[in-house]
Amino acid sequence: MPDITAIKKGVIIWIEAKAPKGIQSPHQIAFQDMIESNGGHYILAKSSKDVEDFILHFIENGKTRLL
Repeated sequence: MPDITAIKKGVIIWIEAKAPKGIQSPHQIAFQDMIESNGGHYILAKSSKDVEDFILHFIENGKTRLL
């Protein structure tokens, strides 16, 4: 399981927080693959900017349900 699970207006985002040089464990990689292969949203965040960039990309692609 990732460190953070965010839910807003029916959209679930799984967030794995890492230090700038941190790496995922094999279990974390498998979890990410499972989420993404089923259409889910997963962020490997090494900074708050990674989360902000994901949300902006999400909105720019017409998925405004996060607002």
